[in-house]
Amino acid sequence: MERSDLSTEVLLLARTLSGCTEGEKELLKRLCAAAEDEISSRLRRGVEIRDCAGVFVCAAAWLGASALELSRGGEETSSLRAGDLSVTVKPAAERAARAKQLRAQAWQMLAPYTSDGTLYFCGVTE
Repeated sequence: MERSDLSTEVLLLARTLSGCTEGEKELLKRLCAAAEDEISSRLRRGVEIRDCAGVFVCAAAWLGASALELSRGGEETSSLRAGDLSVTVKPAAERAARAKQLRAQAWQMLAPYTSDGTLYFCGVTE
């Protein structure tokens, strides 16, 4: 599968996950591209995107959606009822927690294919 095909899949999935508005589409596209680049840069040596394409698409979409979630800031109306008028507001902290969960899940899913950038010393004596 071509990288451009994967990018299209990532964007479509991220739109669904994030409830992206028309005005947010361009931002989400850029956030997903940045997520793809971030994942690509962390792939272990010898691992290609095609080796983990399904995971790559899901994880990049989750990372893009989480970044969009954080960019929204503030509170949002999460539900509104007309009969007996009821409005529910989603706090900014809830939004940040959701974004954090999406990022954590994305990186957990990618764990078998990525290196975390830490050093491991085996058999080193002082």
